[in-house]
Amino acid sequence: MEDINPKNRGKTKFYFFIRKIEDLIKNFFLLIIVLFSFFFKIRSKERKSIDLQDYIDNYAINYIVFSLSKKFIFYCNIRYCLPLIKRLGIKTFLFNCKINFFSKKKSLKVFYNKKNTLKNESINFNFDYFKPFDKNNFNEIKSKKTIILPYYARSNFYQKNLFTTFEKIKSTNRTIPIIFSGSNHTDWYDQFKWQINQNTKERILTRCEILNFVKNEFKNETQIISNREQLNKIDKEKKIIFFISDPSKKRKLSKLLSIEEHINFISRAKFFLTCPGTAMPLCHHMIESIFLGTVPISSYGNLLYPKLENNKNSLLFYNYTDLYDCIKKALVVRDDEYNNMRNATLNYYKVNLSPASFLNNFQSLEFPVNMFMNVDGHTLDSRRERFGLPRLFPKPNSKNNIF
Repeated sequence: MEDINPKNRGKTKFYFFIRKIEDLIKNFFLLIIVLFSFFFKIRSKERKSIDLQDYIDNYAINYIVFSLSKKFIFYCNIRYCLPLIKRLGIKTFLFNCKINFFSKKKSLKVFYNKKNTLKNESINFNFDYFKPFDKNNFNEIKSKKTIILPYYARSNFYQKNLFTTFEKIKSTNRTIPIIFSGSNHTDWYDQFKWQINQNTKERILTRCEILNFVKNEFKNETQIISNREQLNKIDKEKKIIFFISDPSKKRKLSKLLSIEEHINFISRAKFFLTCPGTAMPLCHHMIESIFLGTVPISSYGNLLYPKLENNKNSLLFYNYTDLYDCIKKALVVRDDEYNNMRNATLNYYKVNLSPASFLNNFQSLEFPVNMFMNVDGHTLDSRRERFGLPRLFPKPNSKNNIF
């Protein structure tokens, strides 16, 4: 099968050999940090513990640790510490994680995709995030025995606590009607076709399809910024601004904006045109825009829990006709109507997506608990397997899961 990451296609064996050498050097350095953590004292008396056991590497762990670390400390079996420290960063790992070595502390034990009955004081990290959405059945959530982990922003937000850094710019004057800021390339964002459900061939629009449609239908209102020289030439008369990076370029050149610039531009916009990622609809851009109170124009607002509401905290579309209508409305929306939507968007984040809200929800649960969570690749494959399709990624290796 062709490599999922287009950047890896055509790479020589020598390239991958050099990458392995680099990984070995990094792993040796991180192993020293892991050993140092044996002697690094952290405040843990007031905190309960969660045992990640044979940790399976995933992006969602940044949100989990950031949200729960005020009340919980995390343990991990020693052979799985390297992927955990790589994902969390050294500082977060040292202050919130311990090696599960001769520990007698009572812990909530984590299992991964466990199918059989859970015992008390255990959590099942269920990677099949889309299952309740596909079935449109959320009754289990009300029982306090099941919880849906909110989708997450990029890892820097949690490792550097950028939420606090960017909190003050939520009140920025909104001078750009519609914005998109992110990468786009047909090799990345047009390769996966997301089937809306198992019983239909209908699919959501890809990132390439959405951006191309808006550029063509609203040509006179749209400006495309694709290199840093153009940042000083933004036309204030344009109502739709696309900041588009090229992921096919070398790493240093593939990012048009720094994360600070990216967030600042979003905070100056009324609406953010959210687009699907490379392998699934959900993308961290959605979470960033909602956090800032920039109302999302989205085709996948129904895949957050609770679902976004059209004309209340979002503008939702499912086809080209809907998309056209959403853009038209965003361009002429009255100030009072927009302010109501913006306030509803900010409130949605605070109540449903914020780390503080997740901590409160988590502490109210009755264990054992089934936690649906989105971990990108393995979540995509969990859904594909339910649909009778082959996996795209190798199964993770852990004795504490039943894949």
